[in-house]
Amino acid sequence: MKLKKIAAAALAAVLALSMAGCAGDDAKQTASSGTADKQKFTLEYPAHMQELGYTDKIELEKAPERIVCTTTYPVMTLYDMDVEMVAVPQTSVLDYPADLEAQQLPSLSMESFNAESIVELEPDLVIMAAASKQDYGDTLSSLGIPVYYMATNSQTYSIYDVVREQSQALVDAFTTDNASAAKAKEVMAQFDDLDKRVEEMQKICAGKSVLMLLAGGPTSMYLQTEKGTLGCMAAMCGLESVYQNDQAASMIPLDMEKALEYDPDVVLITGMGTSEDVETLMKGVYELNPDYWNSIPAIKNGNVIYLPGNYVSTAGINIIQNIEDLADILEDYYAQK
Repeated sequence: MKLKKIAAAALAAVLALSMAGCAGDDAKQTASSGTADKQKFTLEYPAHMQELGYTDKIELEKAPERIVCTTTYPVMTLYDMDVEMVAVPQTSVLDYPADLEAQQLPSLSMESFNAESIVELEPDLVIMAAASKQDYGDTLSSLGIPVYYMATNSQTYSIYDVVREQSQALVDAFTTDNASAAKAKEVMAQFDDLDKRVEEMQKICAGKSVLMLLAGGPTSMYLQTEKGTLGCMAAMCGLESVYQNDQAASMIPLDMEKALEYDPDVVLITGMGTSEDVETLMKGVYELNPDYWNSIPAIKNGNVIYLPGNYVSTAGINIIQNIEDLADILEDYYAQK
């Protein structure tokens, strides 16, 4: 594999340089040690990652300047902290700000992705999903490139809590002066403000039940649990899922027969594209089997809210805006009832 050859060559070069510069480093150590301590950069893992065994900190002599993100989760938090990134992943989950000048790399799941493109950018920190550790992270680490891993789901934490802890770890690491401290405060204040907003919604939605579906087509219907992105958001707003289980799955194939036993107050349906795209898709699904779908009272009575693809998966701190939007939608919906 070409990437492994690069790894071997890079390691050899590092050894040669370290041997050549050893005496010079010793001579400079005493004079520079005080400054180095102030410049050191430490990025720790949050609790949900430490429970998975990620306990080693990322420790660098200074804050990284060539950051490559292969997952969307850290991008907007780093952007809000004015941290420059040299590359971010292509995505349809969010629209990057116009002034984000980072190169957009193919997603790791895309056939066009080439791991060598990361190496060629000469990053001093790569942030990627933990699921990619074995396929890509270990190889990058063998090249001496620091790799920090992020969860994109959790069996024990809600996705909102995952994002909150991730954001806290990032702002703690990148707070280096008064200006960055102020930005860090602004970033985390968004979570505090959202907490107050959902407290209001929990009063409005108290006692209301919900069925949450992910629509892929007539033969591709999934039920979202409270472990899923939409499920987490709905639960935060005070809705109680009609599907109660103790499984860790974020979604399961819809059991058409079992679904007839549910009697939700409202049905939330998401899928790819806009909310209008999802509604159009579902109209076609209803037409194929009207007797079945009309057997679910909420659907028969039109108590359905169609949601865009933002609710299929999240993109880090953008989950805050998604939840605020859902709260507004639910508030308007119940105001009309």
